[in-house]
Amino acid sequence: MENQRLTYSSYKHKNTWKFLVRVAPNGVTTFVSKAYPGSISDKKIVKQSNVLNQMVPGDMILAKVF
Repeated sequence: MENQRLTYSSYKHKNTWKFLVRVAPNGVTTFVSKAYPGSISDKKIVKQSNVLNQMVPGDMILAKVF
């Protein structure tokens, strides 16, 4: 029951897992985070994944929620 609560997304109204994926302009996947339970915020995933520490000047962030 605890796992069900952790993975429940109030936005999607079902149990989900989330990943953070970074893709280069040429379409190459350059980063895939570990799986996070659906109840965690996207902001927390970005902070916990340390993906921002890998950015260099000129990099941009575009967000898409599916």
